[in-house]
Amino acid sequence: MEPFVSVIIPSFGGNPSLESSVDSALLQEYENFEIIVVDDNEPGSIGRLATESIMEKYGKETRVMYIKHDKNKNGAAARNTGVKAAKGKYIAFLDDDDRFLPYKLKRQTDYLECHPEYGAVYCWRYQGGDIVSSDLAGNLSQEILELTFTPCTPSIMMRTSCYRELNGFDEAFFRHQDFEFLLRFFRRFTIGVVKEPLVEIVGNTVNNQLQGKSAVALKKQFLSAFQNTIEEIDQESKGFKKRVWAAHYGALAVKLTLNGHFILLVQTYIQDGYKGGILFWKKYIGRLVEIFKYQFTKCRKQVSSKSGRIV
Repeated sequence: MEPFVSVIIPSFGGNPSLESSVDSALLQEYENFEIIVVDDNEPGSIGRLATESIMEKYGKETRVMYIKHDKNKNGAAARNTGVKAAKGKYIAFLDDDDRFLPYKLKRQTDYLECHPEYGAVYCWRYQGGDIVSSDLAGNLSQEILELTFTPCTPSIMMRTSCYRELNGFDEAFFRHQDFEFLLRFFRRFTIGVVKEPLVEIVGNTVNNQLQGKSAVALKKQFLSAFQNTIEEIDQESKGFKKRVWAAHYGALAVKLTLNGHFILLVQTYIQDGYKGGILFWKKYIGRLVEIFKYQFTKCRKQVSSKSGRIV
C-alpha cells in the first residue's frame, strides 16, 4: 500500500489562487493522501470570509480538512498547526499561490521509500518561466546561508518524524521561516533531490514582506541565530562569513534603496553591511543594475507595443 501523505496548505488573504492549489493536490496521480488547509486570517476579516467561500467547494471532499486559526499568527504557525493534525508518514508543503504537478507526491514518496538515509527530498520547480534546478543533495547549509540556492518550501517532502523531532517551524520568525527551519534540519538530517520539475511557483498579490526597520531587525535576528553555524563553516571555507554578510546585507540594501529608506541604509551599512567588504558593493550594485535593465527592457516593450513596432 502507498505511504500516507499529508499535504499542508497555509492560507492568508483570501486569494482565489487557493482553489487552484487545492485542486492541483487533489489531481495527483496518487491515492493515499490528505490535504490540510490552515486558514490564518483574522475571524470576520475579508480574507477569512473569502477563504471560507472558497473552501465551501470542498465541503464533501473527505480528503480535505479545513482548520481555522482563532487569530492571525503567521505562516510558520499555520504549518505547525497543519502538521499537528497530520496523519501522514510524509509531509508535503504547498503554498496557497502555487501548484503541484500530477506526479509530485508519487515521485517523492517513491524516492524517500528507496532512500532511508535522507530525512527529506526536494524537486525542481517551474518559476518565472524557467526551470529552477540543482543536483545538490546532503547538507545545503552553505548554499542557503550564501543565498546561492534554497529548495523552496513547496518543493519539499519530509518525513513527519523529522519535522516533529525539530518541533516544526520557529513561530518567532515572521519571515525567513524556511531558511531558519532548513538550517536546523541540516544539523541532524540530509536532503535528497528528484531531478524533475514537479511544482509550479506562481505567486499572488499578497505582500507580507517586512519593510524598513522591521526588515533590518529580521536580518539581525536570522544571522544571530546561526552565528555559530556561519563561524563553523568559515573555519573550513575561508571567506565564507564575509560572503554571507555580503549576500544578505547586499540584498537588504537593495530593498531599502528601492523603498527610499536612505538614512536607514547608511546606518545598516555602518553597523553590519561593511562586514561583507567589497563583496557587499558588488552584490548591491550588481542587483540594482539587474533591476534597472529589467525595468528598461519592460518599458521598451510596452512603448513598442503601443506604437505597433517591434523593438
